[in-house]
Amino acid sequence: MDIKDELIQIVEASKKEAIVPFLQKLSIKERKSLRSTLKKLNKEYMELFWVKKGNSTWAERNANEPQEYILNVCNFVCTDLKTFAKYNSNNFISKENLIPILAWGCPEWFGDFIFERNRFFRNGVDYDWMCELEEQGYVQPNCEFIAQQVLNISCPPFYGGIVNSIKFDFKEFTKREITLKEHIWYLFEYETPIHWSWQKDWIAIFVELAKHHYIDRTRLIKVTLGTANHNFKQNLINWFVKLFEALEVSNDELLNLQEDLFNVFHSPHSKAVNIVLKAVKNLAKEDAFDANAFLEHIPNLLASETKSVVNSSLMILDKLAKKYKTLAPQICQIACQALMHTDDKIQMRAAKLIKKYGDLQDETLCQEIGIYQDNLLYDTQNLLSHFLKRVALEESINEIENYQKEAIIREDNYIPALETFDDFVFLASQAFNQNEANHFDLLLGGMVRFAPDVNKVKIEKLMPAFQRAYKIRMTRWSPTTGYLTDLLANIFIDFGQLLVAHFPESCDAIVKIHMLNQKEDNKFNRNVRRLRSLKHWSTNASMTTFCKTHKELGIQVLEKIKNQGNLPLLSTPTHHSFWIDPIVFVERLHAYQVYETKPLDIDFQIALSRLALDHTQNALELAKEKLTGEYLQLMEFMLQPEALPPKQINAAALWMSATLSKNPKKIYSELDHLEYQNKMPRHFLDGQFNWYLKLEKSFLGDRVYKSLAIEINPPKKKNVAKGLGLSYFFHLFKKDRPYFLYENLWGYGDGAYFHHNDVKRFLGLLPNNPEPLLAIQLEMLAGSGYKPSTGEHARVEQLMEALLEQKAEYKKMAHIAIAAGMFYCTQTVQMLAAEAWVKGVYEERIQSGLVGEIQGKLTTINYAPLKRLTDLIANSMLNVSATHNLALQNLIEHCILNMSAKPITNTKKLLDIYYELLAKNKTQVQESKIWQQLEYWKVSGTLKKVIGGIEKINKNE
Repeated sequence: MDIKDELIQIVEASKKEAIVPFLQKLSIKERKSLRSTLKKLNKEYMELFWVKKGNSTWAERNANEPQEYILNVCNFVCTDLKTFAKYNSNNFISKENLIPILAWGCPEWFGDFIFERNRFFRNGVDYDWMCELEEQGYVQPNCEFIAQQVLNISCPPFYGGIVNSIKFDFKEFTKREITLKEHIWYLFEYETPIHWSWQKDWIAIFVELAKHHYIDRTRLIKVTLGTANHNFKQNLINWFVKLFEALEVSNDELLNLQEDLFNVFHSPHSKAVNIVLKAVKNLAKEDAFDANAFLEHIPNLLASETKSVVNSSLMILDKLAKKYKTLAPQICQIACQALMHTDDKIQMRAAKLIKKYGDLQDETLCQEIGIYQDNLLYDTQNLLSHFLKRVALEESINEIENYQKEAIIREDNYIPALETFDDFVFLASQAFNQNEANHFDLLLGGMVRFAPDVNKVKIEKLMPAFQRAYKIRMTRWSPTTGYLTDLLANIFIDFGQLLVAHFPESCDAIVKIHMLNQKEDNKFNRNVRRLRSLKHWSTNASMTTFCKTHKELGIQVLEKIKNQGNLPLLSTPTHHSFWIDPIVFVERLHAYQVYETKPLDIDFQIALSRLALDHTQNALELAKEKLTGEYLQLMEFMLQPEALPPKQINAAALWMSATLSKNPKKIYSELDHLEYQNKMPRHFLDGQFNWYLKLEKSFLGDRVYKSLAIEINPPKKKNVAKGLGLSYFFHLFKKDRPYFLYENLWGYGDGAYFHHNDVKRFLGLLPNNPEPLLAIQLEMLAGSGYKPSTGEHARVEQLMEALLEQKAEYKKMAHIAIAAGMFYCTQTVQMLAAEAWVKGVYEERIQSGLVGEIQGKLTTINYAPLKRLTDLIANSMLNVSATHNLALQNLIEHCILNMSAKPITNTKKLLDIYYELLAKNKTQVQESKIWQQLEYWKVSGTLKKVIGGIEKINKNE
């Protein structure tokens, strides 16, 4: 009988006992010849398939238990690593199964499978068998694998037992000399789950091994200290710290390991550093302590963000300065580095040390203290006053008198125009990767310009962009793709179909790719088709109403291309952050006037909303030279600050958009006859909605969610469903009204789900009046300040970046975003919010008092820990300039006024900062309500001292 048939017969008959003798008699060549047969048998018996019964689903094989064993043996002996790994049952690798096989059928890849492929299934190979396999030459285990297997050595004590009552039996450790000589030390070199070991108390084991001299105690202490600088997870590092404490190392032992101790100071793990600092405190009094070596490492400790590390380091420096008089000058200079911290306790500890041991005649020391002069707190400055140079503090802080407000239209933020078709091709290849927020508008502008002039060669250049667009549309959902990118892909695909209609002889490639994707699309339910025309565009998200404006723009642009109109779009940005140079805008408008063509309604209104309105004189002169009629009137109104709209107008929507772009706060009586102005609530146009704090209980459990909410929806009216929003008011208007940009900003839902790549594009619709768009975003994001999901972080970051780039005056919604952003749970968002405040103070377009008022109210519901705000102020907002210090004082005063009468955690830090500002600004508390609040807080023992200091400042004491 042929060996292939014999194998098949063994499998079909489930003759488990026959497979080993059968394979053992075959030569290596004969075993390899069975691979094709095994391939078929594996497919029939070993491939997994899913079984579903009711709500349960599980995987099964056709093979019974003997057949599974037979094929595992065959795959192990006859096939390659890839095949065995694919069909292997995890429990096959065991001593019981492999002992009868290894002597004659061990494959070359056996070790690779055990150490790499079998990384998560090591239970089949315990430490003892691993050593046997190595001794017999079957495997050569790597050090990391050995470290993992050492954990499986059998030895008491077990968790849950009483350690002292257990007699340790280390026979498994002493069975092989290499275990204690080499293997056990790999636990200190490679990351293992030793800290999660539930069977054995490894700390007790190491203590006992050292106690009974099974291992060298000095070496154990040394390697334990060394783990602090390994790239281990924090929990594992903390376990080694516990081991170090359990060893109860004596001073004599530590003196012999000073270099190892000091190296721990460079660990990123503060617990390890603190434990060693605690040991060093006791060592510092010893004569054999190497003070000079310690001082070499101290700068790294003083720069730590962990306060306990800095404080402990200063305490040791104090001891050393007292003991070694010759080192005192050096120690004082080193201690100055602690003055970089804004914590009052750290600064005062460092200042007391310097005053106690420093020499007033030491010029170097005085210069070193002077470096930190701007950062010194009031009490610290007074303590070190004799060391400081006679330079007034307010003069040393950077002033902002010479600050020049940045122009909107600048050379450095210019967006290069598309001059050639190759420029358009390059843009199209980039537009779907979200590299720039303005690529949406630039691509639409390029489509209009270059659509009339295409040929087969040019179409071929565009094919990578078409492939990318189809891929985006056909993908059900991607976390990296925004909804507006998906919409842009749909627009570009429809653009391709227009090219096919106009230039059928040149567009074979577009026809082919469309047919292939359409065939694939037809496989899905017709309700989830992806290749629809733009008018039917939607995503599988329930709320994408904010895309309506961009969708309408795309529809009108495609209609313009269809009618072979190639005059440039008015709304294409010329400068970053979606701004349009007014000179370029006038030239574009002039082209429409020359050809007697009407611009697209939505295009015109978006363009007016993006018009840069600083340095407009040259644009105004050009408009007077080139424009006539209502176009000229529009430009004269937009480009002259004091100009008023005429009483007789034709384009009502254009003039309404123009007034909101020029000055959203002002209501022009000349336009009172417009229904947009006399029927619509003003806050839907200028974005100045009311806001309130909200506490909501979770549907699951008793957890309370804290947030702030924006009142976007109108009060309930009879026969008006909740959530209609602005759409309710548009029902009051004429049915044949012209298109109005602001109407399409609002949907029928209570909010909109933004993707982070959509945030800037959405805000870019109204850069001169972003408040209504901020309100829409804040309604969704304002409740995320406490513990948002990972996906929300990126959205909030994009929102804060957009605020930072904003040129319009910060109004209510922007203030809410900045105030809440300072409480956000990521440092990136906090820093962006602080930067927006700093820039707003520079440019005199932020009300610090309003920011503080919002923040104070947020604290009343414990919206987020106050520590986030106080740390941010201390590290990023304090001492930016004298003007900023006054603004910051105003912010904190309004925050205090709006906080509850019962002080919350970290109120002391807020008052410490307020105390510093009063001292630095040389001002007093003027508001009686602040004193009333401080009186309420004075009952707290922790606040009494700092409030007393504020009272002294107020009395000029």
